[in-house]
Amino acid sequence: MRLPEIAKINWRSPIIQLIAFLFINQFLIGAIAFVSTPPGPNEAGWKYTYDLMQVKGGADSWNAMTAAVNHLEEEPDKLLYSTLVFEEGTKFQYPPQSLPPYRVVSFGVHQVTDNTNRGFAAIGVACVLIIAGLTAIILAQSENRPVGPLYLLAGLFAAVTFYPLIRGVALGQIQTWITLAFTAALLLGMNGRMRLSGVFIGFACLLKPHYGLFVLWGALRKEWGFSVAILAVCAIASVVSLILYGFAQHFDYLHFLSFLSRHGEPYFPNQSVNGILNRLYGLAEPDLYPNLTFLGHSFAPFNPVVYGGTMVFAVASLGTALWASRRDLALSFCIMMLSITVSSPVAWEHHYGLALPIFAVAFGALRDRPSALAWLAVSYVLVSHVWLVTNLLANTPVNIVQSYLFFGAIILLVLLHQAAIRKTVPGSDPFYDKGLWERFTRRARPGNSGTQ
Repeated sequence: MRLPEIAKINWRSPIIQLIAFLFINQFLIGAIAFVSTPPGPNEAGWKYTYDLMQVKGGADSWNAMTAAVNHLEEEPDKLLYSTLVFEEGTKFQYPPQSLPPYRVVSFGVHQVTDNTNRGFAAIGVACVLIIAGLTAIILAQSENRPVGPLYLLAGLFAAVTFYPLIRGVALGQIQTWITLAFTAALLLGMNGRMRLSGVFIGFACLLKPHYGLFVLWGALRKEWGFSVAILAVCAIASVVSLILYGFAQHFDYLHFLSFLSRHGEPYFPNQSVNGILNRLYGLAEPDLYPNLTFLGHSFAPFNPVVYGGTMVFAVASLGTALWASRRDLALSFCIMMLSITVSSPVAWEHHYGLALPIFAVAFGALRDRPSALAWLAVSYVLVSHVWLVTNLLANTPVNIVQSYLFFGAIILLVLLHQAAIRKTVPGSDPFYDKGLWERFTRRARPGNSGTQ
């Protein structure tokens, strides 16, 4: 493009500014993240974008799920989780309801033994491309604009460079399917298709049961079709699963789920309060709480302070999400999903891939607030890159900086709450608080130049 043509670009257009930011974030800030990476394996986001273009992917979820399927076929009378997780060290963490859909999708997909799988990698790449298109539509709708080439460019470029999303494909993670289901559910909800939106959330619940909290979110909004759709999908899948595997395997899963919530993971990619607290305790007992090494065959020991802190944070974040449930649909939908994610005792980096469409909603809601957009940019920089330079502080009291992605998500969550309060029409929301409304909108009033 020639200089005269560049000069004709309307740089005041929000979508042009967004695309410019995405390029700066990828090539300038991404270079900083790459150069600052300590010696060792190349974990830069660029590597994962390149692997995505080559349709490369691991078998993190697929190996575990295949092991679970084989166990149930060969030894159906032995408890799945007690044997697979606690005896054999295979961290299969999905409910039994996840296995029938997996078997349907995996039918005919060739399994290889070198921890890679082209078939599932191709499915992962397809998911990313669909997420890119859906995110472009969400972005355009959040700005009340028609979907055009610039929005499609922004959605595509953001998706193929968004570290948590493409990291999931590189690992071979079924979380990419969940991200696609959430993105579709969000777009459907924004267009009033709440029952179909509930079907997609119901599918996500088959893989991660804690997304079932959306049933309560829907009930508070009186979106009964949405909540019933979630319950219907879960009920049908549960009946099929019970017929195939029996009650004992499902009770064994509940036992494992309780164990997981009480222990968690100290490994630094666990971007949660549980991960932060476990890593702080690891300063005194590094052998029990390894920060830079994955506990492939065990979990962190139970610690009442870690467990209590995790539960208190979960209650606070989920409580505020439900408190905001009657506000703007898109914003409250995003608040609920992000709150569920950050509240989990184990929230790996790739679990935050679903933040991409949430950023699109936030950008549309905050585009007229420069200070909020600046904070949104900070959040995106923290979430969209891998900052391994923070691992240099792993053995120091400030290893909390390793949770940069978690804090980026918290910034995003706060911005969503602020935007939801500002969009609330006084008197229309039973949870509406006039004091909060006044504090968050005072700056936005025309002619108001005072300070708070």
